[in-house]
Amino acid sequence: MSLLVLLGFPAFSGPDATIAVASNFAQTARTLGAEFKKKSGYELRFVLGSSGKIAAQIRHGAPFDLFLSADQERPIQLMEEQLAVDNSRFSYAEGALVLWSAKKKYSSIDARFLEQQKKENQHLRLAIANPKLAPYGRAAFAVLGDIHQRQLVQGENIAQAFQFTRIGQVDAGFIAKSQWLQLPEAQRQSAWEIPRHMHPAILQDAVLLNRAKNNDAAKAFWQYLQSPDAHLIIEKDGYLAPTKAISRKES
Repeated sequence: MSLLVLLGFPAFSGPDATIAVASNFAQTARTLGAEFKKKSGYELRFVLGSSGKIAAQIRHGAPFDLFLSADQERPIQLMEEQLAVDNSRFSYAEGALVLWSAKKKYSSIDARFLEQQKKENQHLRLAIANPKLAPYGRAAFAVLGDIHQRQLVQGENIAQAFQFTRIGQVDAGFIAKSQWLQLPEAQRQSAWEIPRHMHPAILQDAVLLNRAKNNDAAKAFWQYLQSPDAHLIIEKDGYLAPTKAISRKES
């Protein structure tokens, strides 16, 4: 018996749903969508962008059914503004942060890297997501501490910070672990996976939007995201699965 039948949803084709997804979760969302289609027959359309821009589009009537944000703030705001279904918000993933360089001269980045560069008076150019807009940026700022006076190149979101780092516009960048895992293995050597205790939790929340009240496809995908099958895919792509993210927050 299929997962969706067990959950009370019929396993046959139904109306499409449009899912607005934060850019850092794009690849994982596509994988989840493909697996979901195999189980349900529902076809999903994904619209990508920064969480802030997506939230603004929702306020202006964009035809989205479900919002997978890169933070918690936007879904909470949409709930307060009565633009989302009551009690539909949940944490679907917790992001992880990596300091990575595409430059060969920084071949061994580890926990001592930033302090060592500081001692040697090296003026590194570091890419981060804008801490005023992106939780990955706030997490990077927490890791930098008193080293943050160095030259920082701020991307609008974590996708842009990754782009700056990948093309060598900066010496190194704070990127999402999910982005780092998508690199060819040979390019993953110059990286330090930041321990989670060094920064605030990067909790990513989802919320059903009012447009989805009568959309079985959107409601089924919302429920699928909370299933063990979805959790396995999310963890494989470098995130902490929802139940573990929530328990870490409460501990």
